[in-house]
Amino acid sequence: MGDKRFYNHEIDFLPEINPYFSAIPDEALFSPEQVAQILNKSVETVRRWCRQEKLRSYCKGAYVIMGDDLKHFISESRPRLLRTKRP
Repeated sequence: MGDKRFYNHEIDFLPEINPYFSAIPDEALFSPEQVAQILNKSVETVRRWCRQEKLRSYCKGAYVIMGDDLKHFISESRPRLLRTKRP
């Protein structure tokens, strides 16, 4: 599961993720572009997660991701999200 020295033992996230994670309001709405920026992934990757139902989203002409669903996805996908985005 990776090098444990990089994790915060309280909630098992990298220390720089903790403030952002707790600052996401459950009722906040995010676009795939915003989620991609938060997670340092491509917009197409976020849309693919939505299509594959890996990231719960709502489609009203475009994908909308709720803060609570984003936090759940982050907590369930932590090892995969720690990889860096390819250029």
